[in-house]
Amino acid sequence: MEILNITLKNLRNNEHLNHMNEVKQLIAIHTADALGIITQTDNFLQALLQEEEAINPQLKSEKSDILVDDDAKRDYTFRGMSDAVLSATRHFKPTVRAAANKLQTEVFNPFGNIARLNYDEETTAIDSLCADLQSTYATECDLIGLNEWIEELLINNNDFKKTSSQRVDESSVKTQLKMKQVRAKVDEAYKAIGKRISALIELNGETDYKTFVTKLNIITDKYNITLAKRRGRNKGEDDTITEQI
Repeated sequence: MEILNITLKNLRNNEHLNHMNEVKQLIAIHTADALGIITQTDNFLQALLQEEEAINPQLKSEKSDILVDDDAKRDYTFRGMSDAVLSATRHFKPTVRAAANKLQTEVFNPFGNIARLNYDEETTAIDSLCADLQSTYATECDLIGLNEWIEELLINNNDFKKTSSQRVDESSVKTQLKMKQVRAKVDEAYKAIGKRISALIELNGETDYKTFVTKLNIITDKYNITLAKRRGRNKGEDDTITEQI
């Protein structure tokens, strides 16, 4: 049996914390010792404590959830753009392949995964990336059809800037910047638990883990449904949005 996947990044802060607390309670019922995930659980609980401390003042801002959504949109678009370039390196036309390889080597590799940067750093990196693509590498971008991706990423980034500027509580802004980093730690610890459980199932069979995984999948599916409903609602509100969360 397998543990269900979920795009944790697309959960809003309160949803993310609720999801992780449900996982925490489930582990407590089955015990980390019995599951063979003591080290992974310790790391998870420590990271989760940091998230709980960070989210309380952050909840004061009414723009916080929108900011999380806006960040997820630009992250999704950036990853799609990166995938488009990578795909073009295998294009059947030599000219397209050459252009894509140049972009991959000279632009995307040096910039790295900017979606993992904190809010301010990512905002600056996206502007810089798009400026390079629209000037120095305009010919290559036109050749592989990257211009729509660039325009969409700039729109997403500008939406994020607008939402961020509307936030009144400065302390909440600082906390929100911290939240992205804290959540990344929690996600990493959560995934480590899943990998450990999957490895133990592969090694020992599913008997000792079947009940735990079944309950975990029920929890995960509930939040997957929430994300699916939100995708549908966003599409209904604005058909021009290319990335739904």
